[in-house]
Amino acid sequence: MGKATTTQNKVDKLRQQAENLLEKKMGKQVMSTDEMFKVSHELAVHQIELEMQAEELRRAQIDLEKSRDKYIELFDFAPLGYFMLNKDNIIIEANLTAASLLNTERRNLIKSKFNRFIAPESKDIFYSVFHQDFETGGKRSCELYMRRRDGNYFAASLEGAARPDEEGHLTRRLIVLTDISERKIIEDSLFQSEEQFRNIFENSPIGIELFDADGILVTCNKACLKILSVAGINKLKGLQLFKNPNIPEDVKTILRRRETVKYESQYDFNKVKQSMYYKTEKSGIIHLYVVIDPLFASGHEFTGYLMQVQDITERIEAQDYVLRAKDELEVQVKQRTAELLRSNKELRLLASHLTLAEERERRRIARIFHDGIGQSLSLCSIQLGRLIRVSNSDALTERLKEIQNNVKGILNETRTLIFEVSPAVLYDFGLEVALERLSAVLAQKNNIVINYKNDSKSKYLDEDIRVMLFQMTRELLANVIKHAKAKKIEVITIKRGNTIRITVQDDGSGFDTKNLKPNSSGGVGLFSINERLLQIGGSSEIRSKIGLGTKIIITAPLKKESEKKPVTPIADLEL
Repeated sequence: MGKATTTQNKVDKLRQQAENLLEKKMGKQVMSTDEMFKVSHELAVHQIELEMQAEELRRAQIDLEKSRDKYIELFDFAPLGYFMLNKDNIIIEANLTAASLLNTERRNLIKSKFNRFIAPESKDIFYSVFHQDFETGGKRSCELYMRRRDGNYFAASLEGAARPDEEGHLTRRLIVLTDISERKIIEDSLFQSEEQFRNIFENSPIGIELFDADGILVTCNKACLKILSVAGINKLKGLQLFKNPNIPEDVKTILRRRETVKYESQYDFNKVKQSMYYKTEKSGIIHLYVVIDPLFASGHEFTGYLMQVQDITERIEAQDYVLRAKDELEVQVKQRTAELLRSNKELRLLASHLTLAEERERRRIARIFHDGIGQSLSLCSIQLGRLIRVSNSDALTERLKEIQNNVKGILNETRTLIFEVSPAVLYDFGLEVALERLSAVLAQKNNIVINYKNDSKSKYLDEDIRVMLFQMTRELLANVIKHAKAKKIEVITIKRGNTIRITVQDDGSGFDTKNLKPNSSGGVGLFSINERLLQIGGSSEIRSKIGLGTKIIITAPLKKESEKKPVTPIADLEL
């Protein structure tokens, strides 16, 4: 509303001035009616033209004001700091960003010396760059340190140029200020990284070679010079990767495809000399581990190759020594293993002989008991029976019967003892009858159910094997009765091909077969059984789970057809 009133006042003032000028120029004239009508028409048209021009001027003024506001807005809120200086470097204009960068208010900048915001050590840089810009013009730039109002410094980039005034003279200087502190930090970090990389490159124990896109050596580190046995890098100038006689052709093919390659290879200095690849005094062969990587710029442009070489001669020699030592050790192990196998075979054979010797001694003792104590007790029982028949005294008869019963009890115990020591039925009637009798005796003695089953097929066994199988079965039954807490046991003998198979199965507590260890408490034991079976060409199998009982199967070979002989009882040792 205010802008419109001001514009109308200006128009009225201009109209009044125009009327006054017209009156002075033409004076007061008397015109006819036609002339007045014509002038009135022209004035009306001119008035419309003036109104249209005034409207255009108003729009132009509004556009100018908008442009000015936009310029001020862009100037004040630009991300860069702007300063306008005079020839004496006094600030005559500054934007809000400039004030923010210097940590002060804009009013404190105007009419202030720009130099007071420059760090002391950077003032000479500013003077040296901008001291002739008013004479020669042109854009100038520099980097220096600026000082904020609170005394802190920051890195800044200055770009400036002399600007003409309304008369075209270079009297002002426009300065654009940019805070480059973060960029400086990054540059310092990059510099430190570059220094660190250079140190790693130079001091790396791995040889490093850098080749350009044509495969020509650019540089290498000290470790590489040492590996190649060269005094300085100047000895390797112009070295070409693809002419290296120690790089296999298949590796060069992969490199031409610009793919990474890793390999171990011999490096022959004699080949280097013969091909005149480079000059070296060293001879012989070393072993290298080589990695070659193609290098690409950020735009996937191929720039060259990075080659890493590591001398692994000592490692290869150590590996060869270890392999030779391993071969020697394997020979020694095989020799010791063969000796151990022979010793084990001898021990198993000795154990079998001891078992058979023990059984023969048991049989001899059983015969002594049978022929001596057994026969005497039988004769005593018979004589007591005769006395009972001829006795006339009731008291004497009762006493004789009591003595006879005691003699029969002792005789039964003797028979049981003779069976346990060495059952005669094993030799006279075979293994099946002996196992059936053993099952009955142990069931009665230990008050437990023991069922014996036989497939009724003929099974011809060597006497030694028959004795061993009986002893093993007796030991297995004793272990079940003692440890398994079983209520029922089954003993089964069957013929399977040319073998006899004896199974002892119970419904006891069972055990974890992974924890099976040799029996330290004496007896045959499961391990001893397996060793004896191996000696005679047999085997054993144990199946057991905790709470689900145990099943043990022992297998032994039968006699061949040509070796079969009928079993003839030597003597009836049963009393």
